[in-house]
Amino acid sequence: MSTRIQHYLRTTRWLKAESSVSVSPDCTICAYTEEQARRTAELVRKRNPAARISGPSDFYYQRAEGLGGRTVVEVKKTGQRGHGLSDERLSELARLAEVVVAASLLLQGDRSTFLRRSVGVQNEIFDLHITERARDRSVSSTSQPEKEPTGLIVDDTAERRFNKNGFRDLYHVSTTDTKLSTRLRRCLDWLIQSRTDKSESSALVKTSTALETLVVIGREPTRRALSERGAYILSDDPEERREISRAIKKFYSKRGDIVHGKGVEEEGDISRILEFGDRLAVLIGLVLSANSDRWKNADDVRRYCDAIRWGGDRTCTRPWSKTYLNAALNRLP
Repeated sequence: MSTRIQHYLRTTRWLKAESSVSVSPDCTICAYTEEQARRTAELVRKRNPAARISGPSDFYYQRAEGLGGRTVVEVKKTGQRGHGLSDERLSELARLAEVVVAASLLLQGDRSTFLRRSVGVQNEIFDLHITERARDRSVSSTSQPEKEPTGLIVDDTAERRFNKNGFRDLYHVSTTDTKLSTRLRRCLDWLIQSRTDKSESSALVKTSTALETLVVIGREPTRRALSERGAYILSDDPEERREISRAIKKFYSKRGDIVHGKGVEEEGDISRILEFGDRLAVLIGLVLSANSDRWKNADDVRRYCDAIRWGGDRTCTRPWSKTYLNAALNRLP
């Protein structure tokens, strides 16, 4: 049976690559050069009868040629003819790669920078105040100049962080078909929705949903389940576990105040709470994927944590630098 090669290219919504990131052996995020775009456009012309007839005016030819200077997710799959992946599956693999790389950028910088670079800053309403006096006219506005998104920078530092802290495993496990991978994909989706939401209040609800999706089962008490399991998953040190548990409970108390209309004590509290929750979701997700050989679903995670709670001496693989956990804890007001 002959070999089939699938070459799938997808532009990104949020990223701007200055360095290539190998997300998996089959998937790379990179800046596509003008020469690469020209060769791809020529390949389209040779393979597509419509392009051979209409040439540069063909839709697919123009799209391929327009990839020059863009950041793309590139998926290359080799297999036997008749056993290739569908367009929908290739698109999902590329989308997950983009989301996982964006999640890796959460561990550095702050939410406002992430939001500005990924979504831009655009006001839905523009106001203008014109005042006329006998000898004077003045113009003012509360609106700020609109800023277009520049893209989240993927540079050498981001590439090293991605490779050293377990994000390749997170991508691999997220692309499999298990109950754990389903939870990881849902968490990543909620997390990116939160991180790109201009409303901090609604973003907070999305971040808490991302956290709950990882380890909370059914109708069990959310705050207790997450504060205990989060502590056991993230640390082996008893004192540090207590600190993590207290921090998660504080996160949920602040979330409850905001959701039920009580507000926050100081300006900027929501941003710091979001920073804590976002980073914690990433770190827990990385631990779950690093231990996917022993944890196939949330019940396995629950049993692991219950054994520790009842005195069992257990530990797990934590692929990230501990500085990222300390940075998350320091974000909570």
